[in-house]
Amino acid sequence: MSEATGDKDTGNGEPDAAPTPPKDATPAASTKSQNMIPQSRVNEITAEKNAALKKLEEIQTWKADQEAKAAQKTRKKLEDNAEHEKIAIALQLELDGLKDVKARAKKAETALATQLKKARANVPDHLLPLLDPMDAADQLDYLAEHGEALMPPTEKKKTVTNMNATDGGTGGDDKSDEASIRTRFGLPPAPE
Repeated sequence: MSEATGDKDTGNGEPDAAPTPPKDATPAASTKSQNMIPQSRVNEITAEKNAALKKLEEIQTWKADQEAKAAQKTRKKLEDNAEHEKIAIALQLELDGLKDVKARAKKAETALATQLKKARANVPDHLLPLLDPMDAADQLDYLAEHGEALMPPTEKKKTVTNMNATDGGTGGDDKSDEASIRTRFGLPPAPE
């Protein structure tokens, strides 16, 4: 070992592989040189970081666009639902009106059936099949117009007698009673 340098001598004239640092050297200087990263590696890491940041920005932009589209769809759905709700309310009101019309129509149909039953009571049985194909309103119209002609002669007499009974049973002149009834109901005078 050489005393001046502090190296171990192996006998071949070369120092051993691990030289000892000089006594005046600071430990920070030696670690600084050992921890140095090459500039190419720093550039590579910086490029990776910038690429990752760019990718993150793209993802955030895409996410913001997707959220905006979802918000627009939600807004459109709410508008459509509001419009559908308005239509549903209008249809419900119309349906309620139709239910009222249906109830009134049912009452009118019942009254019409009752009147038709009374009107058909005086028609001879052999003529009833001729009236059956007509609906109730047409039957009533026909019987109002031709009912007296369809009645047998004995029924005509009963009708005039019933009319006389309505004037208080005075038993007045049949022709004058018939004339007063015709004028009261706006019918033309009877042919003489």
